[in-house]
Amino acid sequence: VSKKPITKLMARFTLQPGFPVISVSQNKQAVTFSQERFILGTAKGKESWLVPVTYTLSEKKKDTFLLANKTQKIVVAGSFDYLKVNPYELSFFITSYSPELLERLYEPVLRRSFGSIDRLAIIRDLHYLLLAGRLEPAIVLNFLTAYRNEEAYVVWVEITAVISTLRKILYGTASYPLFETYVQACIGPLFKKLGYVKIIGESNLDVLLRSMILSLASLYNLPTARAQAVTLFKERAAKPLDPDV
Repeated sequence: VSKKPITKLMARFTLQPGFPVISVSQNKQAVTFSQERFILGTAKGKESWLVPVTYTLSEKKKDTFLLANKTQKIVVAGSFDYLKVNPYELSFFITSYSPELLERLYEPVLRRSFGSIDRLAIIRDLHYLLLAGRLEPAIVLNFLTAYRNEEAYVVWVEITAVISTLRKILYGTASYPLFETYVQACIGPLFKKLGYVKIIGESNLDVLLRSMILSLASLYNLPTARAQAVTLFKERAAKPLDPDV
């Protein structure tokens, strides 16, 4: 019905191990897409896939092509503010943006121009690339600040995982106190909004998000959270704590 090579496409994904990471870079009007097997570590895989790749150029254009080779170039017309690959996560691969293209995604993430699925996907892919040794922690730390206005629980699940990984890398080093201050700055605005007290009519996701932010605030010694916790503990007889906190 679709006139697409579905059998060949699915055979690559089901009959060989792993899944692809697609690297994306730009040189003037040419955007290069290169695929290889995603592996944790420095090993290289020989596998390749038939990958349906969709991309958007700012909010102006959306296009799809079949990445059938290891590398393929697409010529784009006109200028664009950013290039977002795999919107809505409809294809199964990790995206590795060049530093220049990643930098151009910063503002749309900060403004929450993308939906929660795409905001989640960007930080999740950065996390995978960090775990694989394909990205320096400094790049992830820098981009993570784009999520300082983030309020979606599902996105914070991945942000928390990234913070945990960075903590394992930095704990016990001279940089760790700076990292702790960094995390405090990331969670401070959301803690100020959510606090310790449940809000009438709030969603279940906000209840879950509060629990997550309070855990981070405790682990990373957020001063305002600690001061409020001491006050609530002292007043617990007169004002019982909510069991969801």
